[in-house]
Amino acid sequence: MILAQLAALRERFATSPTLLLDDPAAELDAPHLAAFIDQVLRLRCQLVFTALGPDPVVFQAPDRAFHVEHGRVRPV
Repeated sequence: MILAQLAALRERFATSPTLLLDDPAAELDAPHLAAFIDQVLRLRCQLVFTALGPDPVVFQAPDRAFHVEHGRVRPV
């Protein structure tokens, strides 16, 4: 539903929304995760997502990456 809403916002207002995702790989099996990633990448929006591991393959190589541990944020 959220992806459809973001697509509608982009189309109607010619804006590029920001999508925040909290570890999508934790809730989806590999085929469903691949389909979801395909849909997200089609939006061409700013994407901020969290992951438990450093695997950048989920959404291609990130522009920036940060590590959060014990409340401290540092670039990696």
